[in-house]
Amino acid sequence: MFKRRARILFIGGDAALAATELANGLGRTWLEARAQTIHALHGTALAPEALQADRQWADTVILLGEELADTALRLPQHVQRRCWPLSDPDGSDSARTAELRRRVSGLIGGLRLLAGSSDTPPP
Repeated sequence: MFKRRARILFIGGDAALAATELANGLGRTWLEARAQTIHALHGTALAPEALQADRQWADTVILLGEELADTALRLPQHVQRRCWPLSDPDGSDSARTAELRRRVSGLIGGLRLLAGSSDTPPP
């Protein structure tokens, strides 16, 4: 079923870097992750030219944090958009890491489930 690993782009503050590290560590067989950090949002549109290459590369873009949920983000048709409203995206490292670990593990579990339904080994 899978010809290559899933490509995930995390967008957010420091949580995007933490999520990318977790995803690449826990799910290296199933996915490849990159991060785009956004530390100051003015208005509702993310700079299109700054993210265009990663947008083309990604299969799924995950916006981290409630403040990014309504962000205008133009994506190619093949890219899925998700938002993970973190309880406290810039809170304590241990709480944020635990929440991100839970979400990333769920993402990897979904990929395993899809592969299992077609009896396909990981890419």
